[in-house]
Amino acid sequence: MVSVLPLGLDANAVSALESLQAPGQQLACGAIDVAMMMHLSGPLLKRSANALMGWQLRWFEVGGGSVRYYSSPDEAKAHAKPAGKVSLAGLCVQRKSNSAFDFTVLQTGDRIFSLDADVGSEVGSAGWQLEPGGVPTALQWVAALQHGAEEAIAEAKEEAERQARMAEEAKAKETAEQQAKITKKAEAKKKAQRRAKMAVDAKVKEEVETQAKIAEQASQQSPEVKRWQTF
Repeated sequence: MVSVLPLGLDANAVSALESLQAPGQQLACGAIDVAMMMHLSGPLLKRSANALMGWQLRWFEVGGGSVRYYSSPDEAKAHAKPAGKVSLAGLCVQRKSNSAFDFTVLQTGDRIFSLDADVGSEVGSAGWQLEPGGVPTALQWVAALQHGAEEAIAEAKEEAERQARMAEEAKAKETAEQQAKITKKAEAKKKAQRRAKMAVDAKVKEEVETQAKIAEQASQQSPEVKRWQTF
């Protein structure tokens, strides 16, 4: 099922974008500043990495900073695992003709993805049922890819910030745990010192009480015993 959000561009803006993206012109790496928000899905011809396989009809989806492709729209609708998925970070696009274009991304290095939006006869042969509105044009695909590259950059920045926050939180937790250990050790030391002092105090008290008993017993002895002890 084809899903195309409105481009929001007038005829002059479309003409200007087409001139920027004329066939054979290398587009700048990254995203063109175009006032649109787009997620796009639809059929494209994809040249296989295996030269013997040639061009294959695939269902593509662009959005969320990545491009995904499936063997059929039914697989995409069923949320099956895509046959391929790549981040659009570091996107470079080159128009090859009015319907064909190539692109590369950082994730796959030097690999060139060659696509063609002229899929009318292939879609009919495959029996794919599409919604009214037709098949997305190469211009719409390029614009969607460029917007996806912007999304990928934003997501990468957000992920980097999230990782930085996690690192700070982990560091703060480690510091807090170390401080808790130091505090616990100090409290254990103080407790041991208190116990030692209590033991000393108890010993001293016991000795004092023993001496007091001895003195009391001595004071209670009879005069005869005292004289005998003196003699």
